[in-house]
Amino acid sequence: MNANVVRSGELEDQPTERPAAQEFDFLGIQFVNQELENFEYETKNIAASFEYAPNDNLKFFFDAVVTKQERRQDSSRVQGSGIAEAHDYWVPDVFETVDFGSLDGNEVGSIQAALIGTVGVNLEADDDDPNLRFSSDTGARITDTEVFRLGGEWQGDNLKVSVEISSANSDTISPKLDAQVNFVNPNAPLDALDADGNPTAATSNDNSVPLTYDLSGGSLTFGVAFDAPYAPTAADLLDPNNVMFDQVDISRSTVENSEDVFRTDFTYFLDDNIIGSIDFGYRYNKTKHTSISSSDRIGNFSKLIDSPNGSLFSELLVPGPSNFDDADGRELAFRNFLVIDPDRAFNDQVGTLAILEAALATHRAQQEALGFTFDSPVPTADLTPSLASSFAIEEETHALYAQANFEYEMIRGNFGVRYLTTDIASIGNNEVGGVVTEVVTPGDYSYTLPRLNVVADVTDDIVVRFSWGQDIRRPDFDIISTSVQYTTSENASVSLGNPGLEPEEVTSLDLSAEWYFAEAAVVSIGYFNKKRSNLFVTTLNSASIDANGKRDGNSSCVGGGIWNP
Repeated sequence: MNANVVRSGELEDQPTERPAAQEFDFLGIQFVNQELENFEYETKNIAASFEYAPNDNLKFFFDAVVTKQERRQDSSRVQGSGIAEAHDYWVPDVFETVDFGSLDGNEVGSIQAALIGTVGVNLEADDDDPNLRFSSDTGARITDTEVFRLGGEWQGDNLKVSVEISSANSDTISPKLDAQVNFVNPNAPLDALDADGNPTAATSNDNSVPLTYDLSGGSLTFGVAFDAPYAPTAADLLDPNNVMFDQVDISRSTVENSEDVFRTDFTYFLDDNIIGSIDFGYRYNKTKHTSISSSDRIGNFSKLIDSPNGSLFSELLVPGPSNFDDADGRELAFRNFLVIDPDRAFNDQVGTLAILEAALATHRAQQEALGFTFDSPVPTADLTPSLASSFAIEEETHALYAQANFEYEMIRGNFGVRYLTTDIASIGNNEVGGVVTEVVTPGDYSYTLPRLNVVADVTDDIVVRFSWGQDIRRPDFDIISTSVQYTTSENASVSLGNPGLEPEEVTSLDLSAEWYFAEAAVVSIGYFNKKRSNLFVTTLNSASIDANGKRDGNSSCVGGGIWNP
């Protein structure tokens, strides 16, 4: 007996529309997914230091650090798709009760849910579900960093001087290639064949595969139901002729950072004075940031006439990981499937892409020879850098500081002030109607930042500390980028950074007390307050609408918005 189900005001004919329906409501399985995430990290460092003191008052030094960091992704995924369309025809073998608990003191109730079962092949109900697809995700973040520092120190009777210059460069490349192939089961028919049994333009690039699942033990496990009708063999799953190219996503981003610094510091020592010394100095920083990124997708096909057979790129296909059960010892797992070779995709992204593009061209020629016609050329990857996400920032800062260090009886500490001024140049790209123009937008700001630190040794066992100061937090480079791409749509929004964005202002107060009541023992209590102002936020600047419902056509955009040329 099936439960009565009313849809659109009419009683549904369950035996026909939903033969898996029971006399009770239940939740069927919706999808199955087996994903193995694998990341590898490697860091190599070379460091060297040189120090020379020609006399007791003078010292020179040189330091160098070269670092190479690599984070590599080599992940795979097996996905059973179309299960939601097929599960209405397959009754689970075992159910479990899912209790939804209570809400605001009211019992929500419970329902039966699928726990163990099989979603088989029912060609009359659905001629290409459930189906299988295999994916490999390959990416990396490779960072090369170089830091060099050269300086010296001189110590006189009452004056200490230090001078230093340094240079740091960090370049990061992040290539990524994610590929997906669909499995075509040789033991199940394809859909939309012609009268002679040949594929047509409507034939899908996947077909039905019987799957079995087990959700017991808190884990989703699944695999091919090898004892079910139409089931492929393990050898079929590893045959390149049984996979079809579906899509590949390619991206590459490059970030270059550099910073050149000059600093000089002076300390003047005072004798027999509450103020024991005065520190003062000058800083100069020049920072550059360049970001370039590109991405594209080939595929997302759904039809056989668009998808090359794996035999055309078999040199790229390798068996996926077969050790998915190592983590929990599960018996049911997907151990036989093909993916694009992650090692090859990682080491030779260009060559891997070239083989896939050649397979697409060969497949297109084969289909045209069979009489199929196409409205678009053979797809190829376009890795032209994205103008809207490519930009450069140059930042130059001058800073002066002075600080007095004092001590009087039980009180010690320091107070000082720092003055800085920063000039920014945001170099972006504006694209209008396919014409790209480089735009340099300046920005600047200056701040005076005081600071006070006091420590009171109230007794031998009790220490009270107090600090107050003002500081800034500079905006990230991406939110002061002015690169933008204007479209022909008047309704399209654009995202634009603000080179005139000033730093967040931070005022901090810290008060604490410490009681050292025994050797290697302390009790402490503290109060901390931080106030941040001038926060970075994203604002929506909409164009004004007149009484007729039209946007303002004045390029000055007096009523709001950004002029789209």
